[in-house]
Amino acid sequence: MQDEEYIDIAIDISRHAKFPYGAIIVKDGKILGRSDDETLIGKSMFPHAELAAIESASKDMNLYGELKGSTIYTSCEPCMMCIGAILYEGISRIVYAATLRDSDTNYNPEILIDTDKLFEYGYNKIEVIKGLHREEAIEVLKKHVDKDKNRVLITGAVLASSEESIETYQKLESYIDTNKFIISSPLDTMKFKGNDIERYERAMNLLKDAKFIIAEMSTASTGQGMELQEAVNLGIPILAIAKTGSKISGLVKGCCNVSDIVYYDDIDDIESIVKEFIKEG
Repeated sequence: MQDEEYIDIAIDISRHAKFPYGAIIVKDGKILGRSDDETLIGKSMFPHAELAAIESASKDMNLYGELKGSTIYTSCEPCMMCIGAILYEGISRIVYAATLRDSDTNYNPEILIDTDKLFEYGYNKIEVIKGLHREEAIEVLKKHVDKDKNRVLITGAVLASSEESIETYQKLESYIDTNKFIISSPLDTMKFKGNDIERYERAMNLLKDAKFIIAEMSTASTGQGMELQEAVNLGIPILAIAKTGSKISGLVKGCCNVSDIVYYDDIDDIESIVKEFIKEG
């Protein structure tokens, strides 16, 4: 994978995070740490993406100096606190998308500093790549809404080869007010480049942040079944939808979390039902 692909993963994490920032650490072509792995930092007073990624990467290592030769990819230029951690860890490269000024302008007041000067204090010279896919990261900052449980999660089979399936998810996303909600759907999953373990962790983290689930069940999916079971454990309301003639398991029909099961011939026919489901919540 190239820098462009890794920075896209960091930006994707920011898109689904409670705060719109994401970071990963890569060494020798392997992702060692991610800011959405909350194994060690779930109760941190400083939930910055770079710190979270470092904690994730260091959970099986000594704290200092084990990340020499690695690259940290972050959706936004790091603050001075995070730069300190990066320097102590001996990370060799940093690639970031949006700048601190972009964050200050579009989302959160920042202490605007000359980060290049701070990087000069490292024991070793750090290579810095700036502004890679910057506009995508800025768009995340602009659209983010600070709310607990403000995500609408659309689940369903990931069928990259099916134009009809892709159009269905696109239509469902268009029914949801992006000024009030963050939307996650199989369209995001199609772009995700992580391995199976990272894919599972990502799915579980999205569920923890979901307020509503719209389950598109026209195509049977074992993965979706696991997601819905976790949604039941978390008490998340579910609207099940499927094309007319689809077979829905009796376990789904009997689930108390399923508000309704709606069949459709054309996805546009249920636009008002989807909107009402979210409004009633």
